[in-house]
Amino acid sequence: MPDRTAERYRGHFLPLVQEFVTEVNALGFILPPNAPQPFLPLFGSGYERSALRLAVVGQDTKSWHCLASFLHEEVADPGSTLTKRLAEFRTLDFVGWGQTSLHFWGFAMMFLAALHGRPDWGVMKQKSHREILASFAWGNGNAIEYFDSSPKHLPRAKWELIRRAGERFNGIGHLLETLRPRAIVVLWKGMQPRSYFAGYEHVLLSEADGVRHFRLAKEDVDVFQLPHPGRMRWEGTPAVDYCACLVDRLRTLGLAPSFPVFVEGGANSDEVLASLRNSAPSPSVSFDKYAAVAWIAEELAKRASFMSVPTLAALLNDLGFRTVYGHKYSGTRGTYHLIRAVYQRLERAGKVNRARLVAAAFRRPNFEYAFPTN
Repeated sequence: MPDRTAERYRGHFLPLVQEFVTEVNALGFILPPNAPQPFLPLFGSGYERSALRLAVVGQDTKSWHCLASFLHEEVADPGSTLTKRLAEFRTLDFVGWGQTSLHFWGFAMMFLAALHGRPDWGVMKQKSHREILASFAWGNGNAIEYFDSSPKHLPRAKWELIRRAGERFNGIGHLLETLRPRAIVVLWKGMQPRSYFAGYEHVLLSEADGVRHFRLAKEDVDVFQLPHPGRMRWEGTPAVDYCACLVDRLRTLGLAPSFPVFVEGGANSDEVLASLRNSAPSPSVSFDKYAAVAWIAEELAKRASFMSVPTLAALLNDLGFRTVYGHKYSGTRGTYHLIRAVYQRLERAGKVNRARLVAAAFRRPNFEYAFPTN
């Protein structure tokens, strides 16, 4: 599948970045090397194809790279820092940035693990469960950090002028227009809905257990606001309880159903299959039956689940896919051939990890693998 999200992202932010560069350069400041550059949203390599396009948003990021270098690079090669920061994020180095659940990244990994039914989020700090770690987006309410958060190597008056130039990057609209998330988790108690949601109609649906739930109906987006993990203990609720509450909200809304280990026909899989049907991309040139099988396999892998081949056949039929003869899939020889073909295509394309997910995801009704890979 082409990365349409990356195309929208670059097209949206490139002119804004150039406006910012022009405005800040015109100020004529001599910038210290540790004055941070503006933070722009980042997203994993699997974000676009994720069934739940989720963004986790903080207040700001302290000491985010170098502003002087940012200005220089963007003048010399417009858009180069967008490409560089996105590539850096996709190395998954952020797993080492939060040591405990009281840190932003520690809480984020605990939440992502719980959301996907993984009991031990600590293994994610070794970059395990890459399919999960690559499936979400990261944002901040403030592109330019508050002066009180900054290293303070510029006087407040000068820093506020830079912050003012960076306000063009603030607000939920940039996430909605570029990343098109389905759910947003805001770990920032000070978020003001009037300014953050500016230009978008929103309703506060509930406020309980320290979690505020907003709904943007026109955009079909649910936003959940919590305190920063560092504040949670001062709010009187442990981080693990906030996490459980948040996961429960998404489960209740049907955004992240709990997957059984073996997904097959029956009541225990109905909600999961409905979710996959509703969240799958529509059949197209870029999302054919081969891409659909790989997509389903990745969603199963995130939850350590697997699916029976007859159930896969029924799901493909529901999604509108047919055999080369125009028939529905029956879950017999043709479906097994399709799974093997998807595996081989991914392997030939050098996408070995995704090929392995396909090999592990689908089983015969007796739990045996659909086909041997060696």
